[in-house]
Amino acid sequence: MAKLKAVVLAGPDPAEHQVVRWRCVDLQAEVARRFAVEVHESTVGRWLHELGLTRLQPRPSHPRKIAEAEETFNKLRQPADGGLARPRARWTRSRSGSRCYEAGHGLG
Repeated sequence: MAKLKAVVLAGPDPAEHQVVRWRCVDLQAEVARRFAVEVHESTVGRWLHELGLTRLQPRPSHPRKIAEAEETFNKLRQPADGGLARPRARWTRSRSGSRCYEAGHGLG
């Protein structure tokens, strides 16, 4: 079971496994390949549960992502005063009950 957990935590190699994240059906094939044991897909799911692993996946990141460029971009997007990048507008009701647009408001 420790070997299976190590395989899951290491993640798949897209070039070798042709997947970007493990699914139970992918792990079923990997278990058959590595350990020469044929098991049902639900058995793999049960093993993962017993190992304390969940089905929640972080959002995948692009393999050629440049962290420095992303940080620079996010810094450039923020205004110098620390407020919103541009004033937000909001819809309100007038005294007569009709909707009217008020520009230049913050997070109102």
